[in-house]
Amino acid sequence: MARPSPQTDRVVALVGLLASSPDATITLAEATRRLRVNKSTCHSMLTALTEHAWLLRDPVRKTYRLGPALVAVARIAAQGFPLLELAHPVMTDISLEIGANCAAIAVGPDHVEVLDQIRDLRAAGEGLRIGACIPLRPPFGAAAIAMSPPETVAHWLTQAPADTHDHYRAALDAIRARGYTVEAATSTATTHIEDLRTLAGDLTDEQRDHALFDPELLSRIARDLAVSDDYLVTDIQPDRMYTVVTITAPVVDATGAVPLLLCLWGFPSRLPGTEVDRIGHRLVTATTTLSATLPTTV
Repeated sequence: MARPSPQTDRVVALVGLLASSPDATITLAEATRRLRVNKSTCHSMLTALTEHAWLLRDPVRKTYRLGPALVAVARIAAQGFPLLELAHPVMTDISLEIGANCAAIAVGPDHVEVLDQIRDLRAAGEGLRIGACIPLRPPFGAAAIAMSPPETVAHWLTQAPADTHDHYRAALDAIRARGYTVEAATSTATTHIEDLRTLAGDLTDEQRDHALFDPELLSRIARDLAVSDDYLVTDIQPDRMYTVVTITAPVVDATGAVPLLLCLWGFPSRLPGTEVDRIGHRLVTATTTLSATLPTTV
């Protein structure tokens, strides 16, 4: 196991706080409180980052914000994910229109990974941690699996109890037909949400992010949810009210593969089925447009 590095964790947490919005700033007192370190340690860190232009300090307001040295770093990092440059404006538009958060999620062989997110002030709940990996096992990742070849579907199904396979096959058929997935809160999901809130109550922002997206915890949640026949919604009933967790649609490249998912979450209130379907089809319109703009190699 790698040795922990509290100093590095503090820098990462600080940059994450300031990256939450374009005009985010923080004072020494706020940084001390949010990072839970003593004032002298925090002041030394802020001073060092300012000297290297990772931060800029406002001499009047005595606040800190992200500095220009990070621009070059971000530009180089973005070159490794060209699809994000195309996806980001689409995500911004749909997040603003719907009033929910929107995440770009890369699809791997056995997990999906959060690459980017747009936060909306009207959305509810916690954000996703950039870099968080979610296991590609039922019920997670169904938007990608529905578009995958039969052998990939078969492998995905082997990770769920045999008596749930018919339900998941029907769900994948429905997702394939309408183009998007809906995950809705169930009693099992609600229990996990409450447990996670309790777990995160006394942690710093950075500690909370790592705790909530711990791979073992996510795998256990997936196992528990896999036996629920209403978490992954098969038939959307127009007059039914849904406590929506996520609505997700795939971006499909020229080969038929799914390199990216766009996921909406943080809906502040329950939604009728007609509204769920409207939002889902709006997301599909966005991902279809994005799919059409992809180069032949991404």
